[in-house]
Amino acid sequence: MGWAAGAEHLSAITALIVPAILVAGLLRGTSHMIRQWWLTRRHVSRLGALSHPVPDRLIEAAKAAEIGERITFIASDQPFAFCVGLCRPQVWVSAGLLDHLHDDELIAVLRHEAHHLHLRDPLRLLVVRALRDALFFLPAVRELSWWYEVEQEICADQAAGAVLPLVSALHKLLVSGGCQSGPRAMAISRLSVTEARIRQLAQPESRFEMGLLRPPLAPSLVVVLVMLGLTLAPDWLLTPHPIIGIGACITEPWVSVPATLIN
Repeated sequence: MGWAAGAEHLSAITALIVPAILVAGLLRGTSHMIRQWWLTRRHVSRLGALSHPVPDRLIEAAKAAEIGERITFIASDQPFAFCVGLCRPQVWVSAGLLDHLHDDELIAVLRHEAHHLHLRDPLRLLVVRALRDALFFLPAVRELSWWYEVEQEICADQAAGAVLPLVSALHKLLVSGGCQSGPRAMAISRLSVTEARIRQLAQPESRFEMGLLRPPLAPSLVVVLVMLGLTLAPDWLLTPHPIIGIGACITEPWVSVPATLIN
């Protein structure tokens, strides 16, 4: 009775471990997604106070990049351009960007952002980061999330078409620090992503591959196997198992023989 009660108690505890981890991941991913959305809204609200009518030069460049009227002009000396918005994304461009770039460079940057706009990449990025935070117990997910962000930027670079103007614009933004503006919740490339983009643009024949990241698949596989074992452990603990020994070799039912019949 003691072993059975202990096994039942251990089984109840084991059965709660995996659901507790999954619930914690769900809460973590949801809270981080809400936080990123709130940071984005706050940042956009602050920049919105600096919005001005779109100048003619930017209107012509937006038409060439097939953005249309979904563009916002910000009177800021810091050079930046990004696509933001979940339901109806917009491309935001600063006055500093117009001052730093020539017309062909500006059109290349806007075509890059137009790719993000048409594919709703801000929403995709928010979902991917929420999944990354929810699956925090799998090390490979974080590396795959980073790879997705790099791949997203590279695809947008390819959609820009002209390589030299885009490389020149990225170099100017990298030197001026414009690539690092804004919270990570928006579709703005980080410094490491920009470096990968420049390498890809400089050598387009060498395609960036996920295998170069060497994601920690082995630790993630171990975590999955452990969680699977914890899921199956309650049934195993409550299932009677034969004790391996002398008695385990007896296949016939036990018969009591009177002592007078022996010998």
